[in-house]
Amino acid sequence: MAATTSTAATHQYSFVDAEPLSGKNLYRLRQVDKDGKSTTYKTIVVQAAQQAQAIRIVSVSNAELVLSVTAAAQGNGAISFTDMRGSVLHSRTVQLQQGENLIRIPMNGMPKQMGIVQVIGAQAERMHLKVIL
Repeated sequence: MAATTSTAATHQYSFVDAEPLSGKNLYRLRQVDKDGKSTTYKTIVVQAAQQAQAIRIVSVSNAELVLSVTAAAQGNGAISFTDMRGSVLHSRTVQLQQGENLIRIPMNGMPKQMGIVQVIGAQAERMHLKVIL
């Protein structure tokens, strides 16, 4: 954000992390003055609440699609990957832990396309993510 012209007045700024990770998050403020002088403040730890459920892409390669799934509860779940016509390209049961889980979907032989990943959690909660490979 741009510097202000007055240093005598008190200025307040805020920042909201729209996608904090579950658990401990580290934040540090670095202030840079107009003259280029900077001050780095101490790192603070903020404990973020457990997200009830979420699904996001960690990485995509020719070999696999890696997803991060935040589950509300521990137990058996299911994952499926379907193309936009509804054809199931991959489906299996998964053991979910409460919190973040890394799930790998093999991509060997799958054409590059758009599809839908669906995860059904241990409490029958459904999570969907549109994926473009």
